[in-house]
Amino acid sequence: LVRTTDDFLWALRTADGGTRWSYNVEGRSLVLRGGSRPAYHEGKVFSGFSTGELVALDATNGSPQWREGIATSTGRTELERLVDVDAAPAVADGTVYAAAYHGSVVALQASSGQQLWQRKFSVHNDPLVTEDRVFIATSESKVVALDRSNGGTLWTQKILQGAGSLSDPVLTKRAVVVGDGQGRVTWFHRGSGKVLAQKEVGLSAVHSPPLPVGGGALLVLTDEVTLNRVGLR
Repeated sequence: LVRTTDDFLWALRTADGGTRWSYNVEGRSLVLRGGSRPAYHEGKVFSGFSTGELVALDATNGSPQWREGIATSTGRTELERLVDVDAAPAVADGTVYAAAYHGSVVALQASSGQQLWQRKFSVHNDPLVTEDRVFIATSESKVVALDRSNGGTLWTQKILQGAGSLSDPVLTKRAVVVGDGQGRVTWFHRGSGKVLAQKEVGLSAVHSPPLPVGGGALLVLTDEVTLNRVGLR
């Protein structure tokens, strides 16, 4: 399953790469650089598009099952009207969690698309879903923990505002970790949001999500292509 930046979703055969089916929406002329990675769950494929919509498709033939808008295009300029769903949807316990730029973070029933809750946040990074929380890094460089059951805010960290675009949040045993546009990695306590540590790993941004490798260590790739191994003591 491959989502391309021209608002096509392709199902390709693993045997020879041939096209099994494709689906597309009439996208926008100006889009963010990226494309929502599709998710698969119990025979359905979930994918976001530059129209601000999340679509559920039958994985066998590509037929739409439901289509829900999670952002509405408004504003005077094309930049203001960007509503891409660039964040990859996450599916857990029959619920789809998705987010849109200039839009919302939403929880939807995977079977029907019925909305369970919605919060107004502009997000283009992948949400991180755990047993009881949804962690997001917003386009305003805030890190936020939401209650997975109802979308309520559990904590908000603003320490990285002004540090440029953040990476996707990743989870370690004790912390939620993000990279920032100033070449740093920051650990936030999962429960309280308190800053546990912050380390500079390079002169360029860290946009790739850090990779946990066990023992509390992370592999961190900077935009200038330096790979660092760092850890939280």
